Amino acid sequence: MLKIPFALPQIFSGLRIASGLAIVGAIVGEFIGGGGLGSVVDSARTQQRIDRVFAAVLISSLLGIVLVGAVNLVSSLSLSSWHTSEGNLHSIVLVFFASIMLAFSFPMYAMNSMKEKKRD
Repeated sequence: MLKIPFALPQIFSGLRIASGLAIVGAIVGEFIGGGGLGSVVDSARTQQRIDRVFAAVLISSLLGIVLVGAVNLVSSLSLSSWHTSEGNLHSIVLVFFASIMLAFSFPMYAMNSMKEKKRD
């Protein structure tokens, strides 16, 4: 028989992973279907508007940080009293640095590719 309180750490781990992947899936779906941040990134990329691409990627990164942070907050509030793995900020820090790297890597790649096109 499943006991929900003992399954909560695994449930929250699944929610952490799902919240990050939900942002990725939504933006990829918007690339194909149009609308939202995905279409902003796609249209700005084709128009070579790096400032808009950077802004959209930064907004999506911040949205991912907020969702994962919200799951971490709920998890630490509900599990910190009895589960030893909760109460640390390691996952929030890792997600923050990963999103910062993502936010800076794509515009830098786009700028470098534009410089190479100008040389040709």
